[in-house]
Amino acid sequence: MNHKILISHESPISILTESLQYNDYDYCLVHLLEQKPEYADFFKRSKSLNREILLDNSIFELGTSFEPSKFAKYVELLQPNWYIVPDVLEDGYATIESFNKFTSTYKNLPGLKIGAVQGKCYDELVDCYKYMSQNADYIAISFDFSYYVNNNIYNIRSIDTSNPVVAGIKGMRYNGDLGLNDKPSVKLADSIDHEVTTDELEIINYNTRQFKNILKR
Repeated sequence: MNHKILISHESPISILTESLQYNDYDYCLVHLLEQKPEYADFFKRSKSLNREILLDNSIFELGTSFEPSKFAKYVELLQPNWYIVPDVLEDGYATIESFNKFTSTYKNLPGLKIGAVQGKCYDELVDCYKYMSQNADYIAISFDFSYYVNNNIYNIRSIDTSNPVVAGIKGMRYNGDLGLNDKPSVKLADSIDHEVTTDELEIINYNTRQFKNILKR
C-alpha cells in the first residue's frame, strides 16, 4: 500500500520557525540541545505544538555517538516520538552491542527506538539489519556507507537531509526535480548559527518543494 514519505530538512536556528512550513516532522541533533539554548527552546515549542520529533544521537556530526547516559537524559527531557539509539560508524557488530546495552540499561524511555544499520561489508550490514529488524521499532539506513546497499525504496517511512537547505545557503538552486549535479559538502550543524537572508530563504523554499517532487517521481 502506498504511503507518504515524511521529510525533514535540518535548518539554521534563524529559520527554524520557517522550517515548520516545509518539514513534516522536526529533526533534532542532541549535541545542539546542549550547546544552543535557542535551539533547545525551538524543540520545546515544537513539542508543545504536538509536532513529531526525531532525536538523533549526532554521530555524523561528532564522529561518535553522543554519550549514552546523557543521551538518555535528553530523551526523557524532550520526549521525542522517535530516537536513534547510539550506534558505531561502519561497525555493525559494535552497533548491535551498543543497541543491546543501551536498551537494556534504559528500558522505559519515551518514544520509539530507531536502530541504525552499520557495517563495512555486505554480510555485516545484513547481520546488523536482521538484528535491528527484530529489536528496533524502526530502522535507519545511512546515506554514506563505504559499502552501500539500499535497493528497496518502498518501505521508507521518513527521510532527513539538509541538502536543500545547505544548497540554498550556498546560493545553489535545484534544477527543477532533477536536483543538483554537485552536492555541497557542508554539515548543517556547522552552519546552525547562519543568519539566512531573504534571497537564501527563497532558494531554500524552492529547493524543499522540488525535493518533494523528486520523491513523487
